Parts: sequence; C-alpha cells; structure tokens
Amino acid sequence: MPMPLSFKQRIAKAIVFFVSSLVILSLIRAVFFATYKTPEITFAEFLPAAWMGVRVDAKWLATLAVPAWLLLCLSAWRYVFWRLAVWMAGLATAIAVTVAVVNFGFYDFYRTPISPIIFGLFQDDTTAIVKTLQADWPVFQYLTSLIILIAFPLVIARFAFRQQEEASHQSTTKTILVILVGTALMFGMIRGSFGTFPLRQQNFAVTNNAFVNATVPGGLASLYEAWKGQKVLELKGEPKVALTALGFKSLEEAQAVLESARKDVPTAAHPMKIKPNVVVAIMESMGRDTFDLHSENCNTLGSLADELSDAVVFRNGISVNSGTFPSLEGILFDSPLTPLTQSRYGRKTFDFSKVNDFKKEGYKTVFLSAGNESWRQVDVNFPLQGFDEIIGANAIQKRYPQVKISTWGLGDAWMFKAATEILKENNDKQQPVLLVLLSVTNHPPHEVPSDVALASIEEVVYPHFVEDDRKELLESMAKTYQYASDSLGKFVREVRKDTGARESIIVATGDHNARLRYKSQGYWHHANGVPIIFWLSESLKQIAGEGNVVDTNRWVSHRDIFPTLEGLAFGKQAQNYEGRNLFSGETFDVASAYAGMGKYGWAIGSWGAVSLDGGEKLSCYRWREDLLESTECSETMVQKGKQARAQRAIVEYMIRSWAMRNKSISVNIDASGQVHTKL
Repeated sequence: MPMPLSFKQRIAKAIVFFVSSLVILSLIRAVFFATYKTPEITFAEFLPAAWMGVRVDAKWLATLAVPAWLLLCLSAWRYVFWRLAVWMAGLATAIAVTVAVVNFGFYDFYRTPISPIIFGLFQDDTTAIVKTLQADWPVFQYLTSLIILIAFPLVIARFAFRQQEEASHQSTTKTILVILVGTALMFGMIRGSFGTFPLRQQNFAVTNNAFVNATVPGGLASLYEAWKGQKVLELKGEPKVALTALGFKSLEEAQAVLESARKDVPTAAHPMKIKPNVVVAIMESMGRDTFDLHSENCNTLGSLADELSDAVVFRNGISVNSGTFPSLEGILFDSPLTPLTQSRYGRKTFDFSKVNDFKKEGYKTVFLSAGNESWRQVDVNFPLQGFDEIIGANAIQKRYPQVKISTWGLGDAWMFKAATEILKENNDKQQPVLLVLLSVTNHPPHEVPSDVALASIEEVVYPHFVEDDRKELLESMAKTYQYASDSLGKFVREVRKDTGARESIIVATGDHNARLRYKSQGYWHHANGVPIIFWLSESLKQIAGEGNVVDTNRWVSHRDIFPTLEGLAFGKQAQNYEGRNLFSGETFDVASAYAGMGKYGWAIGSWGAVSLDGGEKLSCYRWREDLLESTECSETMVQKGKQARAQRAIVEYMIRSWAMRNKSISVNIDASGQVHTKL
C-alpha cells in the first residue's frame, strides 16, 4: 500500500497542477492568436496580451479552485480530504479549459469572444443547435483536444514529487503558516491586483489593436462579461446611467448634440390615400459579400437578380446587431438592449415598438417565419408588441401538408408562398398589412430542400479579405444563399405584378452577414455588411423622389429601415435619435449599429468609422480605399462619434425610462389568448 503523501508533497503537487493548468490556458490563448491574427500583427504585439492573459486566467482558475484549496487545507487534519481536493481541482481545470475551447470556437463563428449571444443556446432550439454543431463543426477534433488538454495537468501533477518520504511530523505552526500564505496568494490571484482596483474588464485593453485585446479575456472572463451583459436587462438604476455611460451629463446635453447635427430632418411626405402594404423580409445570413459575389459562374441570387433593376439597392449596409434575434429586436424596436422581449420586460407592451406604430395606423400586423412559432417565445411575446398574428413552420405546414420541416424549419419558398396568399387575402378585405418575414434556410447545416433544382455554381471565390478555405462549406452556403434569394425574387415578382388596388413597399435585408472568416482588422464593414433593398410602386417612387436624389452609395443601417417605411407609408417624420428616412433627402452621414465594434456599438460614413468604447472614448478609423485603417481621431470623427453616442444614449435612456414607468404593471395571457394588464 503506497505511503500517504506528506502535507508538503500535497502542497507541491497542487502548485504543479495549478501552474500546468495556467500553461494549458496560455497555450490555448497563443493558438487563438496564431489562428485568427492577420499577417501584419506580430507576436511581439501579443506579448502584453499574453502576460495580462496569464493574470486573467490565474484569477478565474483560482476562483474555481477555492473549494479544492479548502479541502487541501482540511487534509492537514484528515487525509481523506486530499482525494476530494484532487477531484475538485480537476473539475476546476476542466471547466476553465472547456470554456476556453468554447471561446475559441465561438470566435471562429462570431468573430468576437463569447458574448451574450451564447445564451441563445438555451433560448433557441437547443436540439437543432447541437445537430448543427455536429454537422458543421469538427466536434471530434474539439473533444479530443479537450480531453488531452484537461488530462495534461492531472498527469503532470500525479507524477510530480512521487518520491516517498519518511514519515515525519510537520509542526502545526508551519502548517498553519503555509495555509495562511497560500490563502493570501489565492486571495491575491482572485483579486488580480494589489492596487486600488481589482483586475477588471478595463485592464483587458493592453494595446490599441482590437484583435490583440480580444485575446486577453479568454473563456471564463468573456463568459462572465457576457453574463453581466445579459443581466443588464434587469435595467437597474436610474435611466440616466444610459447617458453617463456614454459621456453625457443630462438628456438635454445629448439632445442638443443631435439638434445641432440634424437640422435638416425633412418633414415627411403626405401619406397616400390608400395605405400601401408593407413587407419587411429579414433574410437569414444575407451578407453583403455573397450578394456581391453573384456572377455567371457563381449564381448566388437566382431570380432576385432579375428584380434588382427596378429596386433601390443600398449595398453599403450594416446590421444593427450580430445575431438573428438581436438584429430582429433592433429592427422592430430599435433596441440596443437585447433580448428585451425575453427579459422580465417582455410581457409588457413597448411604447417604442415600430410594429405598434403600424397597428395604430390601421394595419393588420403579421409575423411570418419559416422557423418554429415558439422560437425565442415570439408566439407569446410578439403579440404584446403589436403583432396580430404569429405564423411559423407548424402553421405553414397545415396550409401545405406536403412540406417537410427540417432542423430549423421549412424551406423559405413555402414561407413566401404563404406570404403571397396572406397579402391577397387581406387585399380582398381592403385591409393594409404590415408583414414581417423571417427566413431560415441559409443557416447551418445549409441544406437546400431535396426537390429544388439550383442554377449552376461553378466556383465560389471571395475577395482577399475573406480568409476562408472551407471549400465544401462555402459551396453549400452559396447554394442555400441562392435558394433563399431565388425564393425572395419570385415573391417580389409575384407581389408587384398582382397587388390589386393596394400598392406595396417591400424591403429586404440580411439579419446579419454570413458566418465567413474575415481578416480581423479593417474589414468590419464587410464582416457586418448586409444589403438593404427597397421596391417601391410607381406612386411611391413619385412621392419618394420629389426633389430628392437617392444616394445608393451612402452608408446605411438596419436602423434606417423603419423610419423610411413609416415616412413612406403614413408620413411619419423621423426623430433625430432614430435612423433616417433614406428617401427624404436628408444628408446626415451617420449609419450606426449597436454591436460589431466597441462596447456600445459603432458608426460609419463617408468620413470613416468610430467605435463607441464608453464615456467619450472612441476608436477611430479612416478610409484607405476599402480598408478601415486605425488613426488618430480627427475633429470630424470626434463630431460624428459624439452624434452616434448621443443617438445610442437617448434610445437606451428612453427604454430605461419606459421600464421604470412600467415596472408595476403585470401582463397575463389567458387560455383564450387574450391579454390582461393589471396595475
């Protein structure tokens, strides 16, 4: 029977285990850097991030190891606690390494460390997500690497200090001293600093390179920040925190910035006598670069290409957020706080809902998705935000029993078929409709319905800034992109040729870009790029074009969609904190988004781009042809950044103010689907 380890040996093994665990986490960070960096970024630039990363890893590993340390201390009294300490230490390292590997894969998909989007795993169809991961990710390689990385510290510690020692009694005083010193070191590592402030998110910015800084937090710190971001939706504190977080002392100060910058917000046109139908098609992963890739050899658009000649196409568009649901809420509610409808406030009616604006104007409002009705609880929460009907894959399948539902829903063509019928049915009733569509097919696992014949795609060659060599995946993505775009094109053609007495406005955009691998620096406008396409009837063209020249080369955002639609459909004038009516002739050159760069989003225009980093802090970029190049902030950039900060601050201030006013209101839905509000 092996001789029990002395307390000194146990402490030595614990140190070896902890240090080797830190080595593994640092190795993951180094591989992360080497994998995702662009050629111009050197390893010398990575060194400050590597050292700060060690401190961050030590903080979180020590936090997880607290139970193991307590058990190790107790083993000085009873040896049985040593075995428990080993198990708890192994669990701590397993968690830390697993989350670090998840962060590695998350960045590959979203081009950002773990963010609140990760909680969509529990809010989406979890089974479908798991199937997607199994189909498209190298799961076996990830799991194999994970097992090896977790096992390494355990093996090293097991074989360290194995030499038997003669039984000797260690003085109680020395044991207590070791425990006290060890506890102080643990406390120091958990705090991360012996200075005034503990190690915190502000310390992660070790260089002026955004990608290098993104390597610092690793898995656990990124997950913690994501969790804090999710908890933001508790909306604690006064609404003023939205202003102070972006460098304003008062609402009046932020408003004054915009009143000076947007003096030329035009009065909206007179509304049409017969209100037009309005269709908003939000297309899964309809990214700008795949849209622009369309050619004779690479048909990514199908029938949609034929419909663009009579459309107003803004190719320089950016998505308001980085995921499907965050973008959906950003478009419909202009909310930087997401997922708002799934938070405690989701069972209350938003007075800032764009959908409710249409409902007040007499529109029937329908949310139609090729996905499941219960996805993200839209069937429960969206009716409270102005939708009269929620129609998803199950309801569409009842219309067309021959349809098969796959991983994420049914083929987009069936959604568009249902949309055409819904418009016709309501035209017959003389009822204007706001129809919001959400497609799903152009999504991993990228499967085109088996009964669909596609146009030829001979080669898929992206520009140099797309560093993606997954040939088979790129081809399957191009095929689902073509299928979805072709379905959209056929729908647009059908609606525009047969609207009856009611004209239509159709707008289509991507919820976000396709999940391609972009160079990490300078191409955020591509990584977050989506086209925004409008089709207007002849009457609406005349109204929109009166005295205005539409600049389709300008930078636009998802935030511009509903101000444009409301101006065209019923003559509502955009507010200066909102996006712009793109047909009004307004020259305000700030297209903004709530995610993609910066803690509070970013803005872009002909002048360059800025990321909103909190307070008055900005990171500025100038144009060098199609590259956004880091630069000192010019006076113009500071001015544009201040305007973007003001917009973001006011929007969040309004939402927080609404939340405070409505915190005593409860909303219930009875068995018949009726909504009851109780004060």
